[in-house]
Formats: sequence, C-alpha cells, structure tokens
Amino acid sequence: MTNATFQPDWISAPGETIADILKQRNVSEAEFARSMGRREEHVHELLLGRAEIDEETARKLESEIGGSVSFWMAREQNYRKGLQ
Repeated sequence: MTNATFQPDWISAPGETIADILKQRNVSEAEFARSMGRREEHVHELLLGRAEIDEETARKLESEIGGSVSFWMAREQNYRKGLQ
C-alpha cells in the first residue's frame, strides 16, 4: 500500500459543478440567472469558467444550489491556481 496523495493532472471549472447540479435539477441557464439575479450572459460565462466566483456570487450559489461560501471560494481558487 502506498502513502501517495491524490494529485490529479487536470482541472475543472467550478461552473462544471454548477452545470451538473442544474442538469440534475432540470433548471435552465435562464432560470438560474433569474434566481441568481444575474444576466444570462454572466451565468453562461460562469458555467464555462470564464467568469470568476467572487464572495457575493459564492453567497448566491450557497443559497440557490447549496455548498458553503467557503466551498465555492476554495473551488474557484483551486481552479484559477491550476490554470497557472
């Protein structure tokens, strides 16, 4: 048995997680944008990983789809760090 730590050589945008949740719940991007109080274009960019999750967005995600603010902020930070 090895004591190696899992270190994937790939990254995924937090938006992929959000998109998966929306798909499971059968919620469209437009519906999600309305519930988040955001433009559809912004939500689309968020799902693609182009728009960053800031603290305000993390709070909205927490209330709309779950996960804590700290989860979303860490997910975003890890994604951006992995892009470097």
